[in-house]
Amino acid sequence: MLLAFRANRAYDRWWEARILWGTLVNTCRNLAVKANAMVHQPDTFHDSFQRLITSFPYALRDHLRAKTDHESTLTVGGKKISARHLPSAIVSQIYETFETWKKEERIQFVDYWMLDEKPRYCSKYVEGASGLRKHQSPLLIGSS
Repeated sequence: MLLAFRANRAYDRWWEARILWGTLVNTCRNLAVKANAMVHQPDTFHDSFQRLITSFPYALRDHLRAKTDHESTLTVGGKKISARHLPSAIVSQIYETFETWKKEERIQFVDYWMLDEKPRYCSKYVEGASGLRKHQSPLLIGSS
């Protein structure tokens, strides 16, 4: 009975992680599509912004797998982003880009409001994925 409970619990956690990851990828894709449609910038600028967006899931994956114990670095558009928590640094850089667009009047307030929701979701996904990773089920050592 205990083994069946553990198998079901493991499957539930796997399914929750799968849904979370799929939603994260869709959110990043939607952010890239919206930014491309709303902001009229040179193609090189769009390329660097989309590189920033697409690097987020990879940075989160590496952060969750604890591949590095030191600062991670990402270079986007000639600008280096270094941080111990690279996913949060990427979200911060996305927000800085939005603020720049708003100040330069490249986007309207309504566009800013529509774009603003996506990075907030990315931060929630980091929290959810970190919670899944931290609360792992204990190993079953004996049998009853």
